[in-house]
Amino acid sequence: IFNTLVTHIIYPNDKKGMFFDDLPATPKTMNFVNAVVTNWMSSWFPIIEKRRDMEYTEQQREWQLLRRGRYLEFNLLYDRGVKFGLQTANPRVEGVMVSAPPLI
Repeated sequence: IFNTLVTHIIYPNDKKGMFFDDLPATPKTMNFVNAVVTNWMSSWFPIIEKRRDMEYTEQQREWQLLRRGRYLEFNLLYDRGVKFGLQTANPRVEGVMVSAPPLI
């Protein structure tokens, strides 16, 4: 979904995100979201445990910061909640920026 919306950015083998903006608020939807979270966490934690102490290069760190910047770009340009918050009469920019990564 990310690359579909941010069309000027192409990353091969990019992992996509899931967006729930248009799902109806029903018990079936809640069951689906719970199943996603449960299964994602059980697969993600072993990866984190295995890699959390791995060393990384400065080039890898720069890549991470670039990707974080792209995440912020996506939020500012396409996230409906962020866009709504910025378009109000008295936008709270600090409220939007608090969701940004600490370094980009």
